[in-house]
Amino acid sequence: MLRWFVVLLICSVIAAQQQQSSNYVTVNCSQGPVQGRQVDLGNDNSQLYSGQANVYTGIPYCQPPVDNLRFQPPQPLTTFNTSLLNATYFRPKCPQLNAGAPTNEDCLYLNIYTPQVSNQSVRDYTQVECGGCI
Repeated sequence: MLRWFVVLLICSVIAAQQQQSSNYVTVNCSQGPVQGRQVDLGNDNSQLYSGQANVYTGIPYCQPPVDNLRFQPPQPLTTFNTSLLNATYFRPKCPQLNAGAPTNEDCLYLNIYTPQVSNQSVRDYTQVECGGCI
């Protein structure tokens, strides 16, 4: 009985890993490859977002504004610090009063959502978030 339980457990772990690895998508940028994830946003076409999408979270768009770059204009990013940028999780927010979440001065990141479409017409939409500025 215990032997069958162990076999079932191993098969479950292998199946879960294969399912997780198939949910990743990689694109090549001028700064290097970026790994994101594929998500299903549902199929309610009356919503702003629906269908399949590729999501890339935490992509740096300039050099981190720390140390000698603090209070300086943003400096261009030439390459990522890794061979494959893991863009599958959110980075810390910029420091704010009463942030309620982890913060860091290295906080200049983009979150990109791209629809997976074939030959369908797609609505253009740009969302700019302004983290508390009025």
